Amino acid sequence: MSPLVGSYHIANRDDDQVKEAAQFAVQLLASNNRYNGFNFDDSTTVHVSIIKALQQVVAGMNYKLTLEIKDGDGNGECLGAFDVTIYDRFGDLSVTNWGEEYDCERVQKIKEEDEG
Repeated sequence: MSPLVGSYHIANRDDDQVKEAAQFAVQLLASNNRYNGFNFDDSTTVHVSIIKALQQVVAGMNYKLTLEIKDGDGNGECLGAFDVTIYDRFGDLSVTNWGEEYDCERVQKIKEEDEG
């Protein structure tokens, strides 16, 4: 059965637009200190891993992402993860929903669920 028109479907995590949306969310998170659970700001070096990515064609594209944040200066230690929905209106990005925040233990469980 093919996906329903207008519904969310799995996106390629290596797609340039998905990566751009993820980076946008993390930069906004850091610059606005959106979540208190993450201990970084826009001067901190972090690495972003896209754990899950869904996309929906609208007048543009919606992306539902689960993003893991890792320490970029040290050993790549997990700092946590969060869900976010980003609307890409033909290159103009905006966050439409800040979702749940996850601790590193939950991040590992999410990864294991995806593998199995």
